[in-house]
Amino acid sequence: MALYLTKELDNGARIYLWHITETEQELRENNQIPDDELEELSFMKSEARRKEKLAERALLNTIFKDKVYLGHHDNGRPYLQNMAMEISISHTNDFVAIILHPDEDMGIDVERLDRDFSAVEKKALSDEEKDDLSDRNRTLQLAIYWCAKEAIYKRMSING
Repeated sequence: MALYLTKELDNGARIYLWHITETEQELRENNQIPDDELEELSFMKSEARRKEKLAERALLNTIFKDKVYLGHHDNGRPYLQNMAMEISISHTNDFVAIILHPDEDMGIDVERLDRDFSAVEKKALSDEEKDDLSDRNRTLQLAIYWCAKEAIYKRMSING
């Protein structure tokens, strides 16, 4: 199992990052998976998406000594059903990120830098943010803007 990073922030939040190196079968065999999550997995056609969900469960099982049950609000925001703790989750190809805080809403986003971020400029940036972009670090800047905005939307429970 591949816990890649754990970081405690000054505000008491904790970030966990899992590097998905396992096969789907390995993730299934080495995880205790609640029945509702197994049922959800059975409807997923994408192997990559199933691996992300299984790695998410593996990360939850690594973080918490006791079994935790994950639910989702109507807007898709995750919550822990049997624990008073705020959570946000993000996936990208071979990584899963979770941020936890005892009582403050949190948001997290993780992206790979080899992704094409060109649409972000038109879709999500203000004129001032566009003026801030440099040619030299454009992809990195677009990724940072995108992740920051996505994390804020998640924290505020906003879709779209």
